[in-house]
Amino acid sequence: MAELKRKPIVISVYRKGDSPIFGETATHMCLDDEGGGEFIVLRQVHDRVKPGEIRVDVDELNEIMSAIMDLTKL
Repeated sequence: MAELKRKPIVISVYRKGDSPIFGETATHMCLDDEGGGEFIVLRQVHDRVKPGEIRVDVDELNEIMSAIMDLTKL
């Protein structure tokens, strides 16, 4: 049997009481790769965000940066 590995590729940062998947405060940090090496994609899916825009409160920034660092460590 082949050795199994695991690696998180998406982390959601959101406020308590909100949905981590589609909540208004949810920001997803995702690892992606198009053949040239891994890179980070930030996504928000709520209705108030315009296409191509990410809205981050200053108090969320440290948690988001920590999540990005966690994704790139593994």
